[in-house]
This record gives sequence, structure tokens and C-alpha cells, in this order.
Amino acid sequence: EPKPDPAIWAPREEWWTTQMVCAFLKISRKTLWERRRARDLRFPQPAQLGGARNLYRAASVRDWAERMADAEC
Repeated sequence: EPKPDPAIWAPREEWWTTQMVCAFLKISRKTLWERRRARDLRFPQPAQLGGARNLYRAASVRDWAERMADAEC
């Protein structure tokens, strides 16, 4: 049997929960909450996909972290 094309069945975006974002950035939930609200930091805002859970695009969080690291140099 031929294998399915990954482009068809693979998710197009990787989504992270609040817990996953905090683990990646090594911050607390409160710090994440504060960064979301600090307009000057321009932290990626979550999407609410099917419920009250906040989900973040992993690529957006990674890009933001890289921009913050570059700004510190």
C-alpha cells in the first residue's frame, strides 16, 4: 500500500499550550501573563481554538524569543 502524503495529513501548524510556552521560555504562568500584556514586548497573542484554552503558534513564540535574544546583544 502506498504511504499517505505527509502534506495532506500532517498538521500545518504546531500549537503550544500555556504550559508548553512556559516550559520553553522557562518562565512562570504569571510572567507569561505579564509579557502578554506588555505592549512594548509584542508577545504573540494566543488563539482560542475550540474552547477556553489559550493556544500559541510555536513558530511565533520561537521567533519572539529569538528577537528578544538578539535585542540583548
